[in-house]
Amino acid sequence: MSKTATLLPAKTPASTRERFVAMTAKLMSRRGYAATGLNEIVEKSGAPKGSLYHFFPKGKEQLAAAAVDWSAECFSHTLDEAI
Repeated sequence: MSKTATLLPAKTPASTRERFVAMTAKLMSRRGYAATGLNEIVEKSGAPKGSLYHFFPKGKEQLAAAAVDWSAECFSHTLDEAI
């Protein structure tokens, strides 16, 4: 997946898992963990709800951890480009 200077990539993430992770990162950055619900993540990502627990069997906590890792990678990439 290509990373850009923005929180979300310019193009739509390719896989269902990437769509969940990117949307979770976006929503959590705006409202935080507690105010970000799984139903909203599913709805806004456009990914099938059944896939959520396929990719993240431990639920919201596992998804949020993946989103934080993904955001850190994006931030690191941004810093590398700036330097």
